[in-house]
Amino acid sequence: MNNSIVIFALFVITMGYPSDFSATVEECIQKEELVNDTLKIYQYLQHPMVPSDDDEYNKFFGCYWKSIGLLDKFGNIDVAKVDRYFEDWRGIKIPKESREEAINKCKHFHGGTCGQKAVKIYNCINLHFSELGLLSS
Repeated sequence: MNNSIVIFALFVITMGYPSDFSATVEECIQKEELVNDTLKIYQYLQHPMVPSDDDEYNKFFGCYWKSIGLLDKFGNIDVAKVDRYFEDWRGIKIPKESREEAINKCKHFHGGTCGQKAVKIYNCINLHFSELGLLSS
């Protein structure tokens, strides 16, 4: 019974994402051997702020950002790609000036791993958008 609920929940959650997003997510879950954390990962993907101290999610998020080109293999941020990634964010058109402000403010975050760095940048950018009133709670 629990397996049925988990499978149904994953189906409902993944239906909200484009197939390429889900494919990349699934590839990183497999690559980082995080199958047991699949539901948690999809739940975190629903939120604009995610915990930076969750080792499994950090591993996943580092893989994900590298896979979609936001970070290179050394963990360096690709500012242009991050700008495009947040252009139409969560169904909201984010003005270019606001994206540039957020990226410039947040791009220098460092973490022990690429995943920690990606999560910190992601959270910082989302916080900046929220402070500007661009994201709803």
